[in-house]
Amino acid sequence: MTFDLYLTGAPATGKSTVGAALAKISGAELLSYGSLLTDELSRLGLVSDQVDLRERSAQVISSTHVTDLDEVVARRVERGRGISSTIVDSHALTAEEYGFRALPYSSDTLSRISFTHVVCLFAPSKVIAGRFKADKGGRRELSRELLDIHAQLQSSLALTYAHSLGVPIGFVDANRPLDDVVAAVHEFVGKWRA
Repeated sequence: MTFDLYLTGAPATGKSTVGAALAKISGAELLSYGSLLTDELSRLGLVSDQVDLRERSAQVISSTHVTDLDEVVARRVERGRGISSTIVDSHALTAEEYGFRALPYSSDTLSRISFTHVVCLFAPSKVIAGRFKADKGGRRELSRELLDIHAQLQSSLALTYAHSLGVPIGFVDANRPLDDVVAAVHEFVGKWRA
């Protein structure tokens, strides 16, 4: 049985790592917004790499860039529906100098993509802060209080997507070994169907 998974969570919860590992064991196509957006904006000469994208996201990412990428993702998911599984690794919420910015799917695009599952990774802000210290990767440094707000806003957006589509949502603790996180997401996708 195929699935179309929206994998999200606050920064440094391991979305890209978990998505890649899950794609490998499930045979799903992984569509990483960070990579796709970096590739497109690099092609346009706006950023040099993903670190540059993260550092300057408010200055270089327009709503048009996101809308265009949403269309690309929607077409790719639609093309594989029922034939192959897809994992979309994304977080539409970014920390900016002024606070937070969300560029969510439009209701039309969300209904076209029609995810079968939503998974939101989470970890304590203390753990996220430690991951940021170990590898900032262009991410904006945030206090633990702002990291908590970021995680809450991201979870709210994920819950809104799941509610709008009428699909199950899993909140998976990413503060454990990678294999355990991947196994938990894989089990959720295999067990819970809309």
